[in-house]
Amino acid sequence: TQTGELEPFRAGMQTWAVKRGTLAFNGASGQMMINQLIKRTEDPAELARLLADCLAAPATDEEASEKICALVSYVESIRVGAHPAPGHVPFLLSYFWGMADHDRWPVIWASGANFIEYSTGEPFPSEPGARYLRYLERKIREAFELGPTPIKLRVRLRNG
Repeated sequence: TQTGELEPFRAGMQTWAVKRGTLAFNGASGQMMINQLIKRTEDPAELARLLADCLAAPATDEEASEKICALVSYVESIRVGAHPAPGHVPFLLSYFWGMADHDRWPVIWASGANFIEYSTGEPFPSEPGARYLRYLERKIREAFELGPTPIKLRVRLRNG
């Protein structure tokens, strides 16, 4: 989408999504979501700019939430009935981010988030950006064996 042309992007993603090892992307939250976005948009240039920005891995948790919220807002503006579904945005974006840096940006699988909610008794927020941030927090707690108590982290990046 850096060229601003949506159809070659969609077609290239479709070819990639049916390859061995990528079939998980070829569902409602991945390739079908891309197809619906492109089919429903009335402003291809705006969508291309938005996708180019949102699909690029964020630098911070806050930026991740902002990107999710930006695409959700766009989805809601073009949505007809239930489609495209705003709830699929976190998976779509985090799938791309995870390809760039899986350790930093894990893919939020609906089943994974639902299982964490079920097994911990901790409901996730319904708003997609906040839901992904809660998922990240939970993944960090698991990785560092911090237990079930919610934590608040402040991460400072070092220059150089």
